[in-house]
Amino acid sequence: MKRWSFVEVFNKVGNRNIRLVLSLIFILLATGILMALYEMALVVIVPGLTVWQSILYDIVFTSIMAPLVALFILLKFEMLYGKISKEIEDRKRAEEALKVAKHQVELYLDLMGHDINNLNQIALGYLELANSMVKDDEVKVLIKKPLDAIQNSSKLIENVRKLQKLEAGDFKIDVIELNSLLVELRNQYLNVPDKNVIIDYAPFQDCYVMANGLLKDVFSNLIGNAIKHSGPSKSVWIGLGLELYKNGREYYKVTVEDNGPGIPDVQKKNVLERFQDENPKTHGTGLGLYLVKTLVNSFNGSIHVEDRVPGDHTKGTRFVVILPAIDK
Repeated sequence: MKRWSFVEVFNKVGNRNIRLVLSLIFILLATGILMALYEMALVVIVPGLTVWQSILYDIVFTSIMAPLVALFILLKFEMLYGKISKEIEDRKRAEEALKVAKHQVELYLDLMGHDINNLNQIALGYLELANSMVKDDEVKVLIKKPLDAIQNSSKLIENVRKLQKLEAGDFKIDVIELNSLLVELRNQYLNVPDKNVIIDYAPFQDCYVMANGLLKDVFSNLIGNAIKHSGPSKSVWIGLGLELYKNGREYYKVTVEDNGPGIPDVQKKNVLERFQDENPKTHGTGLGLYLVKTLVNSFNGSIHVEDRVPGDHTKGTRFVVILPAIDK
C-alpha cells in the first residue's frame, strides 16, 4: 500500500483556499512540535529549573522563534500571492485573446453571411435564367447541379448565422402553439415543384411549448429533407404525428416519417452530428440536422431517429422530437 507524504498530498490539491489552510495547519503543527522538543531538551539540558526560570527561557525562545515563524508565513503568503497574481494575469490575457478571436470569427461570419451570400444570389439568378431559356433536357440537368450546390451553400451560410445568433442568445423564448405551426408547414410543402407530396396529419388542438421562431426551422428541415432525399420517385408520402404523453411530466411527441430510402443503422447514431458527409441516399446530414438537434436541445427537448418500419430501414425513416408541454 502506497504511503502519501504531506508534500505529495499538498501538490495534489487544486483549490488555492484549501492549500492555504493546509499550509497554516502545517505551520502550526511544526511550531507545536518544535516547542515540545524545546521543552524536552530544556528539561534534559537544564534540570531543576524553577517555574520562573522556565518561563524566562520560554520567553527568550518564543521571541526568537516568533519572528522566524512570522517570516516563514509571510514568505509563504508572498509565494501564494505571486502565483495567484500570475494566474489572474494569465487569465486576463486569455480572456483578451478569446475576445479578439471571437471578434474575428464574427467578422468572418458576417463576411460569409453577407458578401458571399450576395455572390451566391447573383450566380443563382443567372443559372435560373439559363435554365428557363434552354430546351435541351441534358443541358438542364447540367445546370441543375451547380444550381443545387449554390442553394446548399446559401442554406449552409444561413444555418451558421442561426447557430451564431442562438449561441449569442438573440432569440427570445416564448409560448408557441405547436399544432398551428405543423398545419402551416403541411400546407407549405404540399406545393413542391416536380413532386407529388402527400402529407398526412391529424390536427391536435391547443398544444403549447416554450420555444422561439426557430422551432419552425426544426420541422421545416425534417420535412424538407424527406422530400429532397426521396429518390427518383415523383410521389412522396410524409406522415406527421402529434400526441401528448406523460413521463414524469407532460410532453408533446412530434413524429416526421416518410417512405423514402431510409437511413442504415450504422449511420443513425451520427446523422444528427455536425459536419457529417452528405449522402444522397439518406436525409442529408451536415449542418442542417445538427442545427435541428441544437435547437431542440435549446428548447429542453430531445430528438432521435428510427426506422419507420422497425427492423427494416429501407421502408423509410422516422424522426421523433420530444418537447415539454406547458399550460398557456
